Amino acid sequence: MSYPNDYRTPYVSGPTSPGPTSTGPLYGPQTYIPSQYGPPTGFPVPPKKKSRAGLIAGLVGAGVALLCGIGIVAVALGGDPAKSPAVSQPATGAPTTAETTAAAEPTKPSTFKLPVGTSVTQTSNDGVATIAVTKIATSKSGCKGSQLKSQKGTYVIVDVRIEIVSGTASVNPLLWEFVGSDGTTENAMGGIFAGCQNLGSGNDIPPGLRKGQVVFDVASPAGEITYNEVGGGPVASWVVG
Repeated sequence: MSYPNDYRTPYVSGPTSPGPTSTGPLYGPQTYIPSQYGPPTGFPVPPKKKSRAGLIAGLVGAGVALLCGIGIVAVALGGDPAKSPAVSQPATGAPTTAETTAAAEPTKPSTFKLPVGTSVTQTSNDGVATIAVTKIATSKSGCKGSQLKSQKGTYVIVDVRIEIVSGTASVNPLLWEFVGSDGTTENAMGGIFAGCQNLGSGNDIPPGLRKGQVVFDVASPAGEITYNEVGGGPVASWVVG
């Protein structure tokens, strides 16, 4: 057998040629097409490339089907898929973690702008002490028997009480300060010669009670008396007047 053209159309010579059509067992049913009209039908054809549009449409369809399935499950459970939250929410009226923490840790009362007579407990690495301002008075000439008048206008005389409960503590009039309503500050050095019963000073004082007076020389008595920790900021304050 020979192939007379590039399309390899089978050709049989001799009087037994099947002619234009053949249904013999060798070739099966097919139509004979001469070489000049192209390849005969019935032969394998290279597959076409699949369209990406079909693939994308299939993926979109699968996504829609998945969302629909989620919606159907949500409706079956009594929820609205459009309104269903992504995470569970606490039951109505149930306290949240922040509320529970706030309830477990009540807000501590402020230790500033206290009325005279109020005590404050200070806890440090050295020990525990209770501090209070028991009385505040003003004078132009200081305490009884003083010959030194106020240089700025008024002496503010503060009676303080310090009880060291445990451990040790430092006692010093310079830990006290007057803060005026205008923001000005004064230490106790200005009133040390006002003739009052000055508070003693010392470090590592053992448990016990210490009392005395801290005196400030100020232009105006309106303000607060503050107590500061050693080498730190204010611990408490009491209102003057």
